[in-house]
Amino acid sequence: MKTELNIAPEIILRAAETTPAETTPAETTTPAETTTPAETTTPAETTTPAETKVPLSVLFIMDGSGSMTSMGIEPLNGLNSLVKKQQETGDFRFTLVVFSDESKTVIDDMDGKDIPRLTSEHYSPNGMTALLDAMGDAIKTQAERKKENVLVVVLTDGEENASHRYSREQIKELTTEMREKHNWAFMYLGANQDSFLVAKGLGINVSSNYHYSGLGCNRLFHAVSDQVARCVSGENPTTDFNPTLNIDMNEPDVPTRPMRALGGLRSSMSCE
Repeated sequence: MKTELNIAPEIILRAAETTPAETTPAETTTPAETTTPAETTTPAETTTPAETKVPLSVLFIMDGSGSMTSMGIEPLNGLNSLVKKQQETGDFRFTLVVFSDESKTVIDDMDGKDIPRLTSEHYSPNGMTALLDAMGDAIKTQAERKKENVLVVVLTDGEENASHRYSREQIKELTTEMREKHNWAFMYLGANQDSFLVAKGLGINVSSNYHYSGLGCNRLFHAVSDQVARCVSGENPTTDFNPTLNIDMNEPDVPTRPMRALGGLRSSMSCE
Protein backbone atom coordinates (compact mmCIF):
# COMPACT_ATOMS: atom_id res chain seq x y z
CA MET A 1 0.00 0.00 0.00
CA LYS A 2 1.49 3.37 -1.00
CA THR A 3 1.64 5.87 1.81
CA GLU A 4 1.06 9.52 0.93
CA LEU A 5 3.32 11.92 2.75
CA ASN A 6 1.47 15.10 3.85
CA ILE A 7 4.10 17.77 3.53
CA ALA A 8 3.17 21.25 4.84
CA PRO A 9 3.70 24.17 2.41
CA GLU A 10 6.81 26.18 3.04
CA ILE A 11 6.33 28.74 5.81
CA ILE A 12 8.46 31.83 5.68
CA LEU A 13 8.79 33.66 8.98
CA ARG A 14 8.94 37.44 8.60
CA ALA A 15 9.49 40.13 11.21
CA ALA A 16 6.46 42.49 11.73
CA GLU A 17 6.84 45.85 9.98
CA THR A 18 7.17 48.72 12.52
CA THR A 19 7.75 52.50 12.29
CA PRO A 20 11.27 53.11 13.43
CA ALA A 21 11.38 55.18 16.70
CA GLU A 22 13.72 58.08 17.08
CA THR A 23 16.82 57.01 18.85
CA THR A 24 19.47 58.99 20.60
CA PRO A 25 22.86 57.99 19.37
CA ALA A 26 24.67 55.99 21.99
CA GLU A 27 27.73 57.41 23.60
CA THR A 28 30.85 56.25 22.03
CA THR A 29 32.94 54.10 24.20
CA THR A 30 36.65 53.82 24.38
CA PRO A 31 37.68 50.61 22.71
CA ALA A 32 38.94 48.03 25.12
CA GLU A 33 42.56 47.20 25.11
CA THR A 34 43.38 44.38 22.82
CA THR A 35 44.64 41.27 24.47
CA THR A 36 47.44 39.07 23.24
CA PRO A 37 45.97 35.87 21.84
CA ALA A 38 46.67 32.80 23.92
CA GLU A 39 49.33 30.49 22.64
CA THR A 40 47.97 27.69 20.57
CA THR A 41 48.48 24.20 21.96
CA THR A 42 49.81 21.31 19.94
CA PRO A 43 47.06 18.71 19.49
CA ALA A 44 47.70 15.43 21.28
CA GLU A 45 48.97 12.61 19.13
CA THR A 46 46.24 10.27 17.99
CA THR A 47 46.66 6.62 18.93
CA THR A 48 45.89 3.75 16.61
CA PRO A 49 43.32 1.42 18.17
CA ALA A 50 44.72 -2.01 19.01
CA GLU A 51 43.77 -4.79 16.65
CA THR A 52 41.10 -7.12 17.98
CA LYS A 53 42.36 -10.67 18.24
CA VAL A 54 40.22 -13.12 16.30
CA PRO A 55 39.70 -16.29 18.39
CA LEU A 56 40.87 -19.56 16.88
CA SER A 57 38.15 -21.60 15.19
CA VAL A 58 38.75 -25.34 15.53
CA LEU A 59 37.04 -27.59 12.99
CA PHE A 60 37.37 -31.17 14.27
CA ILE A 61 36.39 -33.85 11.74
CA MET A 62 36.09 -37.10 13.68
CA ASP A 63 35.75 -40.67 12.41
CA GLY A 64 32.55 -42.23 13.73
CA SER A 65 32.68 -45.47 11.74
CA GLY A 66 31.99 -48.83 13.39
CA SER A 67 35.64 -49.77 13.75
CA MET A 68 36.20 -46.89 16.19
CA THR A 69 34.40 -48.97 18.85
CA SER A 70 37.57 -51.08 19.08
CA MET A 71 39.18 -48.20 20.97
CA GLY A 72 36.41 -48.20 23.53
CA ILE A 73 35.59 -45.02 25.43
CA GLU A 74 38.90 -43.33 24.64
CA PRO A 75 37.82 -41.39 21.51
CA LEU A 76 34.98 -39.80 23.50
CA ASN A 77 37.21 -39.18 26.52
CA GLY A 78 39.80 -37.71 24.20
CA LEU A 79 37.34 -35.21 22.74
CA ASN A 80 36.27 -34.12 26.21
CA SER A 81 39.85 -33.70 27.40
CA LEU A 82 40.76 -31.71 24.28
CA VAL A 83 37.84 -29.31 24.78
CA LYS A 84 38.63 -28.93 28.51
CA LYS A 85 42.27 -28.12 27.74
CA GLN A 86 41.24 -25.34 25.36
CA GLN A 87 38.69 -23.96 27.82
CA GLU A 88 41.51 -23.61 30.34
CA THR A 89 43.74 -21.93 27.75
CA GLY A 90 41.69 -19.13 26.20
CA ASP A 91 38.91 -18.07 23.85
CA PHE A 92 38.08 -20.29 20.88
CA ARG A 93 35.20 -21.51 18.77
CA PHE A 94 34.59 -25.18 18.08
CA THR A 95 32.83 -27.23 15.43
CA LEU A 96 32.66 -31.03 15.67
CA VAL A 97 31.70 -33.08 12.62
CA VAL A 98 31.35 -36.86 13.10
CA PHE A 99 31.27 -38.99 9.97
CA SER A 100 30.51 -42.59 9.01
CA ASP A 101 28.38 -43.31 5.91
CA GLU A 102 27.17 -39.72 6.28
CA SER A 103 28.46 -36.82 8.30
CA LYS A 104 26.71 -35.12 11.20
CA THR A 105 27.51 -31.76 12.79
CA VAL A 106 27.45 -32.41 16.53
CA ILE A 107 28.74 -28.99 17.65
CA ASP A 108 28.23 -26.06 15.29
CA ASP A 109 30.58 -23.09 15.72
CA MET A 110 30.02 -22.90 19.48
CA ASP A 111 31.85 -20.58 21.84
CA GLY A 112 34.37 -22.83 23.57
CA LYS A 113 33.34 -21.92 27.10
CA ASP A 114 29.75 -23.05 26.38
CA ILE A 115 30.56 -26.58 25.19
CA PRO A 116 29.03 -29.23 27.51
CA ARG A 117 30.61 -32.57 28.31
CA LEU A 118 30.05 -34.97 25.43
CA THR A 119 28.41 -38.36 25.96
CA SER A 120 27.57 -41.43 23.88
CA GLU A 121 24.50 -39.52 22.72
CA HIS A 122 26.88 -37.20 20.85
CA TYR A 123 29.34 -39.85 19.67
CA SER A 124 28.18 -43.40 18.89
CA PRO A 125 30.33 -45.12 16.20
CA ASN A 126 28.76 -47.18 13.41
CA GLY A 127 28.84 -47.54 9.65
CA MET A 128 31.50 -46.96 6.98
CA THR A 129 34.15 -44.26 6.37
CA ALA A 130 32.98 -41.45 4.04
CA LEU A 131 36.01 -39.31 4.88
CA LEU A 132 36.24 -37.23 1.69
CA ASP A 133 32.59 -36.18 1.70
CA ALA A 134 32.84 -35.17 5.36
CA MET A 135 35.96 -33.09 4.73
CA GLY A 136 34.56 -31.40 1.64
CA ASP A 137 31.26 -30.39 3.26
CA ALA A 138 32.80 -29.28 6.55
CA ILE A 139 35.58 -27.19 5.00
CA LYS A 140 33.20 -25.43 2.61
CA THR A 141 30.75 -24.66 5.41
CA GLN A 142 33.54 -23.25 7.56
CA ALA A 143 34.89 -21.17 4.67
CA GLU A 144 31.48 -19.57 4.12
CA ARG A 145 31.33 -18.65 7.82
CA LYS A 146 34.85 -17.52 8.64
CA LYS A 147 38.18 -17.66 6.82
CA GLU A 148 40.58 -16.18 9.37
CA ASN A 149 42.49 -18.14 12.05
CA VAL A 150 41.12 -21.63 11.39
CA LEU A 151 42.61 -24.99 12.43
CA VAL A 152 41.21 -28.18 10.88
CA VAL A 153 41.91 -31.52 12.61
CA VAL A 154 40.99 -34.77 10.87
CA LEU A 155 41.06 -37.99 12.91
CA THR A 156 40.36 -41.44 11.47
CA ASP A 157 41.24 -45.06 12.16
CA GLY A 158 41.09 -46.16 8.53
CA GLU A 159 41.09 -44.98 4.95
CA GLU A 160 38.27 -43.66 2.80
CA ASN A 161 35.76 -46.27 1.61
CA ALA A 162 32.31 -44.71 1.19
CA SER A 163 32.39 -41.18 -0.30
CA HIS A 164 30.54 -40.47 -3.54
CA ARG A 165 30.57 -36.66 -3.91
CA TYR A 166 34.23 -35.67 -3.51
CA SER A 167 37.45 -37.10 -4.89
CA ARG A 168 40.92 -36.90 -3.35
CA GLU A 169 41.93 -34.40 -6.01
CA GLN A 170 39.00 -32.11 -5.13
CA ILE A 171 39.86 -32.24 -1.43
CA LYS A 172 43.50 -31.49 -2.17
CA GLU A 173 42.51 -28.44 -4.22
CA LEU A 174 40.24 -27.26 -1.41
CA THR A 175 42.78 -27.67 1.41
CA THR A 176 45.55 -26.13 -0.67
CA GLU A 177 43.41 -23.08 -1.45
CA MET A 178 42.53 -22.51 2.20
CA ARG A 179 46.15 -22.96 3.33
CA GLU A 180 47.71 -20.72 0.69
CA LYS A 181 45.06 -17.99 0.43
CA HIS A 182 43.72 -17.86 4.00
CA ASN A 183 46.52 -19.36 6.14
CA TRP A 184 44.41 -22.22 7.46
CA ALA A 185 46.24 -24.96 9.34
CA PHE A 186 45.46 -28.64 8.84
CA MET A 187 46.36 -31.75 10.83
CA TYR A 188 45.71 -35.34 9.71
CA LEU A 189 45.79 -38.15 12.31
CA GLY A 190 45.42 -41.74 11.19
CA ALA A 191 45.73 -45.36 12.31
CA ASN A 192 46.17 -48.48 10.17
CA GLN A 193 47.72 -46.49 7.31
CA ASP A 194 50.68 -44.40 6.20
CA SER A 195 49.27 -41.11 7.46
CA PHE A 196 52.04 -39.03 5.91
CA LEU A 197 51.31 -40.42 2.44
CA VAL A 198 47.53 -40.14 2.82
CA ALA A 199 47.77 -36.58 4.17
CA LYS A 200 50.06 -35.53 1.33
CA GLY A 201 47.46 -36.78 -1.16
CA LEU A 202 44.88 -34.59 0.59
CA GLY A 203 47.04 -31.47 0.55
CA ILE A 204 47.81 -31.62 4.29
CA ASN A 205 51.37 -31.09 5.49
CA VAL A 206 51.00 -31.97 9.20
CA SER A 207 50.20 -35.59 10.00
CA SER A 208 50.80 -38.39 12.45
CA ASN A 209 50.10 -42.07 12.93
CA TYR A 210 48.79 -43.40 16.22
CA HIS A 211 48.47 -46.87 17.69
CA TYR A 212 45.08 -48.44 16.99
CA SER A 213 44.04 -49.05 20.59
CA GLY A 214 42.38 -47.28 23.48
CA LEU A 215 45.67 -46.20 25.02
CA GLY A 216 47.05 -45.25 21.62
CA CYS A 217 44.05 -42.98 21.11
CA ASN A 218 44.55 -41.53 24.59
CA ARG A 219 48.18 -40.71 23.83
CA LEU A 220 47.17 -39.13 20.54
CA PHE A 221 44.60 -36.78 22.08
CA HIS A 222 47.04 -35.74 24.78
CA ALA A 223 49.62 -34.65 22.18
CA VAL A 224 47.07 -33.00 19.88
CA SER A 225 45.41 -31.09 22.73
CA ASP A 226 48.74 -29.49 23.60
CA GLN A 227 49.28 -28.35 20.01
CA VAL A 228 45.76 -26.97 19.65
CA ALA A 229 46.21 -25.08 22.94
CA ARG A 230 49.31 -23.42 21.55
CA CYS A 231 47.17 -22.12 18.67
CA VAL A 232 44.42 -20.97 21.04
CA SER A 233 46.92 -19.03 23.15
CA GLY A 234 48.58 -17.52 20.06
CA GLU A 235 51.95 -19.10 20.85
CA ASN A 236 51.85 -21.05 17.59
CA PRO A 237 49.56 -19.17 15.15
CA THR A 238 47.94 -20.91 12.21
CA THR A 239 49.98 -18.69 9.90
CA ASP A 240 53.12 -20.56 11.04
CA PHE A 241 51.74 -23.97 12.01
CA ASN A 242 54.34 -26.73 11.93
CA PRO A 243 54.12 -28.68 15.19
CA THR A 244 56.06 -31.74 16.24
CA LEU A 245 53.70 -34.42 17.53
CA ASN A 246 55.53 -36.68 19.95
CA ILE A 247 53.18 -39.66 20.11
CA ASP A 248 54.30 -42.91 21.72
CA MET A 249 53.75 -45.61 19.10
CA ASN A 250 54.78 -48.54 21.31
CA GLU A 251 52.12 -51.22 21.65
CA PRO A 252 50.29 -50.63 24.93
CA ASP A 253 49.72 -53.43 27.42
CA VAL A 254 46.68 -51.81 29.06
CA PRO A 255 43.28 -53.31 28.13
CA THR A 256 40.89 -51.05 26.24
CA ARG A 257 37.97 -49.71 28.26
CA PRO A 258 34.67 -50.48 26.49
CA MET A 259 32.39 -47.82 25.07
CA ARG A 260 29.41 -47.56 27.37
CA ALA A 261 26.12 -45.97 26.47
CA LEU A 262 23.98 -44.27 29.07
CA GLY A 263 22.73 -47.23 31.03
CA GLY A 264 24.85 -50.09 29.75
CA LEU A 265 27.41 -51.62 27.42
CA ARG A 266 27.18 -50.70 23.75
CA SER A 267 27.62 -53.98 21.91
CA SER A 268 26.57 -53.14 18.35
CA MET A 269 29.40 -52.76 15.85
CA SER A 270 29.42 -52.40 12.08
CA CYS A 271 32.25 -53.13 9.73
CA GLU A 272 34.41 -50.18 8.76
